[in-house]
Amino acid sequence: MKALRYQGCIVQGQMVPLREHSSIIQAGRAQFQEGEIVDVTEEKHVRRRTLKQNARMWKLLGIFVDDWGWERDEAHDFCCEKFLDPVVHELPDGTRVQVRAGTKHLNVSEMSEFMDRIERWLTIDQGVHIPADGVK
Repeated sequence: MKALRYQGCIVQGQMVPLREHSSIIQAGRAQFQEGEIVDVTEEKHVRRRTLKQNARMWKLLGIFVDDWGWERDEAHDFCCEKFLDPVVHELPDGTRVQVRAGTKHLNVSEMSEFMDRIERWLTIDQGVHIPADGVK
């Protein structure tokens, strides 16, 4: 399946591609033949997690590493398994498979909820004291 993905914005009711995507668009459109019908999907842009959120997450996961002796990736995988819903993908034959979710594609709101779940679990279920000004 051919696909071309780029960002744009609505200006006076028209989709206008972002200027920095123009070379991607030109190269991508070359894969389609003149007159070929294509499907177009427009979605609202969702802001992905911030660098500050990412830093806070790794500080929370540092409790697993520094205090409990876990490996960094083990802590991340455990929390993703425990606190995120699995992602469902469909294979070309129609089979649906579930995979463990990760944090890479979380938006700002989802990342906040993920970290809040970890923090609640650490404080309530594990008795870890997290200072009011944040993790260590």
